[in-house]
Amino acid sequence: MKLMRLAVAAAFLLGFSSAYAFHDGGVADCGGCHAVHNANSAGTIIGASNTNLLVSDTVSDTCLQCHASNDTAPTGYHILSTRTGSYAPGVAPAERTPGGDFGWLLKTYTFSVRGSPSTWSPGGHHINAPLFGITNATGSGSDPQAPGGTFPTSGLGCSSCHDPHSKARTDSLGAFVPVNANKIIGSGSYPALQAQASGETNGAYGTYRFLYNQNSYYTGAGYAGPVPATIAGGQVTWTGLAPLAVVPNSYNVTEATNQLRVAYANLPTRTMGLWCAACHPKMHTNSGLLVHPIDAALNTGGENGYYNTYVNSGNKTGAAASAYLSLVPFAIDGATRSTLATTAGTATGANAPSAGANPTDTVMCLSCHRAHASGFQTAVRWENEVEFITYVNASNVAVWPGSDNQPNAGTTQYGRGRPFAETQAAYYDRNVSVFTAYQRSLCNKCHIQD
Repeated sequence: MKLMRLAVAAAFLLGFSSAYAFHDGGVADCGGCHAVHNANSAGTIIGASNTNLLVSDTVSDTCLQCHASNDTAPTGYHILSTRTGSYAPGVAPAERTPGGDFGWLLKTYTFSVRGSPSTWSPGGHHINAPLFGITNATGSGSDPQAPGGTFPTSGLGCSSCHDPHSKARTDSLGAFVPVNANKIIGSGSYPALQAQASGETNGAYGTYRFLYNQNSYYTGAGYAGPVPATIAGGQVTWTGLAPLAVVPNSYNVTEATNQLRVAYANLPTRTMGLWCAACHPKMHTNSGLLVHPIDAALNTGGENGYYNTYVNSGNKTGAAASAYLSLVPFAIDGATRSTLATTAGTATGANAPSAGANPTDTVMCLSCHRAHASGFQTAVRWENEVEFITYVNASNVAVWPGSDNQPNAGTTQYGRGRPFAETQAAYYDRNVSVFTAYQRSLCNKCHIQD
């Protein structure tokens, strides 16, 4: 069984050697995830406990056979940088993908607030991947249901959001095309699209990260599919529309020098907010648990102007042409795929995709949260539980806060138990000079209350 898994992992690596080509926008090599001739009469893979012919015990464990690695630096398509037991104090998860490193879910910190000890773990989606130390009961994942919804966390896995058998396809502009007359020839996630074969016109492309789309479906009991959905006779039918977005091919990179920009579109019925609302409906309505507008135009209260002028606490002299901040992304209203392909990239240089927000661009769930996990609570992109996200050390120099560089015992709460290096890693290695000493919450990028 171990040899088979190594062979499968090697096949994944070979597939990914050319523009991460294993998935290519749709259903991948069947043998990469399933071992058809290594099952017993009950349909259980020898050495695994599932009955879906998967090479590992769970869907997420199967995905992580290739998407996890003991990396010490950002590497390709990996979304989990270590396995159980690989973390030591002061060692932060290594991956810097836009969605975040699931390894943050394996970290625990302790600090004191007004003399009382407090222990906490960073947040995110607690997928069921016990072979890699992540379970639905890990840390804050012990919540029985999705916040603002009824989706049971016990059923959460990679396939709750990503459709490994995706049939959804789009044309070169990002519009959906019929399944029966078009074939997927490549990924729709990256700026450059796979070329059509000579004389053919029916080539299509997968949805962004093959996120679930209307009429994607699985059959069979026990599938950890999205909610709300039509569930009848064991069939789970996704009812939302996959959002349109484009990411650079090299997306797992440090932002120590240059920012990375994922370009998101805001289109009617295809917004990130509507898509996330499948599992978090009460967070995306005008009643219930709503505490912040979603998919709302940034000119509603002048926020786009604030976004474009805000540099940091005490500096509101920014320019729209260079205002973009990857810690607070937004969705481009009415964008076409070609617009997104031009915008996505590394936000630096002569043709930098660093422009700020237009009045009709919108705030979305990912403006504040990472899709997988982060070094902060509830997968937020910055520390939102303290008044200052930067501080000064004993030499009165601006620093990211940490348990090893606080000026006195009374300020340890700003690092919330993290060593300095882990705080900086959670901000994707940015130098503190990007902001300022005594920088306040990045909510101020849109609201300017500091």
